[in-house]
Amino acid sequence: MKKLVSLLLLSVLAVISLVSCGADDAPSADEAKGVTFVVDGEVYTKTAPNADGTITPPDDPEKEGYEFKGWYTENNERWYPKNYTGGSVSVYAKYNAIEYTIKYIDQLKATNRNPKRYTADEGATVEPLTEEGYEFVGWFTDRARKEPFSGVIEKGAIGDIEIFAKWNLKKYTASFVAEGIEIGSVEFDVTQEKLDEPTVPEKLGYD
Repeated sequence: MKKLVSLLLLSVLAVISLVSCGADDAPSADEAKGVTFVVDGEVYTKTAPNADGTITPPDDPEKEGYEFKGWYTENNERWYPKNYTGGSVSVYAKYNAIEYTIKYIDQLKATNRNPKRYTADEGATVEPLTEEGYEFVGWFTDRARKEPFSGVIEKGAIGDIEIFAKWNLKKYTASFVAEGIEIGSVEFDVTQEKLDEPTVPEKLGYD
């Protein structure tokens, strides 16, 4: 009987000890209060209430290629520090992607339907141009046309971009024929206003 009583006492003491440890690990009511600020699924910071119960928000979190729009609740409602009324709250950063410009240099008179802007969210694809009398060599990232541009602005890219078109003049040949006989030919391109025509041989009785 004494042995049984001893075992029961030990069991009770063990339970009390476990409860006590759990109580020590649990956050106090004050520690549980405050606001958790979340950025892209990660905790940015946790802020406890001030002595007067208000919340001081952290500095706006920076994100390359994006403009901070504010803190929002899980219901996608804008949250302000003045909204805090106590307890534990989580709010989430929202951003707007910044629009960057794409500037095209030396387009000639070609119709360019390529995008004029892009964002880090979407990137952009730039297609070749066509212009009568010219061969489009490609797009380049430098004025000297030494560094080819792939035609793709990858997602995550940031900053305004300038790209430079490179062209080669197409050469054409004009053949001059008299009485079924070729009397000459001349090479030309679209920049020439007049061709150097060969001398037409004279033919008696004809102008």
